[in-house]
Amino acid sequence: MERTFQACCNSLFDRLRQNLPNKNESRGELGSSYPRNPDHWLSNLQVSRLLELALSLALCPYFCRTTQELENIKGVSISCKINLMLNLIKTGDGSNSLLNTELNETYHSIHGALQESNHVFIKNGLQFFVEKNKTSPVSIFEVGFGTGLNALLALKFSLENRIKINYVSIEVFPIDWEMISQLNYGELISFGNGKSLFTEIHQSEWGKEIEINKSFSLTKIKQTIQSIELMAESFDVIFFDAFAPSKQPEMWEIPIFTKITKAMKPEAVFVTYCAKGQLKQDLKSLGMIVESLPGPPGKREMVRALKLKV
Repeated sequence: MERTFQACCNSLFDRLRQNLPNKNESRGELGSSYPRNPDHWLSNLQVSRLLELALSLALCPYFCRTTQELENIKGVSISCKINLMLNLIKTGDGSNSLLNTELNETYHSIHGALQESNHVFIKNGLQFFVEKNKTSPVSIFEVGFGTGLNALLALKFSLENRIKINYVSIEVFPIDWEMISQLNYGELISFGNGKSLFTEIHQSEWGKEIEINKSFSLTKIKQTIQSIELMAESFDVIFFDAFAPSKQPEMWEIPIFTKITKAMKPEAVFVTYCAKGQLKQDLKSLGMIVESLPGPPGKREMVRALKLKV
C-alpha cells in the first residue's frame, strides 16, 4: 500500500525520537520544552512546515533514502526530491562538486571539477572552435546545466578573449540556491567579479534570454533533451555534460545525438568527458569526425567530434 505523506511524517518522527540527544545531552533549547509526544506535535503543524523542519534538521536521509521513496511523499516537487539527494564534496583540485547519493554519481570529476571543465569543455571545445574558425558571436548549447560551472568558465573565456557568446543550457532539475551558494567556483576562478557573476548566472530567470553582460547572454531552459525542439544548424559548440551512460543510459541513445548533430552548424564542435566505444560509433554513424583526446586528470580519454562542412 502506497505510503501517504502523513505516514512519512510519522516515520520521520519515529527516527527523530531515536536520533535526537536526550534531555541531559541536549544544548538546552530542546530540553524539557521539547514535546514528549511527536504525534501530538505533528497534529499541530502543517505538513509542508514539517518537511521544512525535517530538512533544516538534516534528518531526511534517515527516512528518505531513495528517489522512489521520495516519490511517495505527497505535495513535494520532483526538483525538491532530487535536491534532497545531493551532498557537497571537495574534489582533487580544491574545487567543490556535488554527489547524487542515489545514483552514486558526482557532477564533476573527483580528481578536480575545475580542471575537468576547463580541459574538456573550454580548452578542447570552445577555445578549439574559436582558434579554428575566428568567429564571433559563438553559440553554445549545453546538455546539463548542473552547477553552472561550464557557463561560468565560458563567461570568463568571453571576457578574456573579447568575443560574444550566446549560451543556451537545458536542465530538468535545477539545483537549489542553498546548495549552489556553497560551491566555491567564484572564489577559485580569478577574473573580475567572478563570485557575483556566478550568482547572477544562477539567479537569472529561467526560460528567457538574459544578458549577463555585453559579451555573454544566457538562456536556461527547464526541459529534457528528448522534448526540446532545436533549430537546424544553430549552434557552434556543444557541451554534452549529462551523467554517465551507466547512470543515465537514456541520455546517450542515438536519437539524442541525431537531434544534436542536426542542430550543429557546419564545422561545429561537440565535446564530452565520456569516451565510450558506443558513443564514438554512434557519432561516426552520423557523419561526424570523431577524435579521442587525452582526458583531464584521472581520466585517460575524452571525445571531440566535428561536423563536416557540406
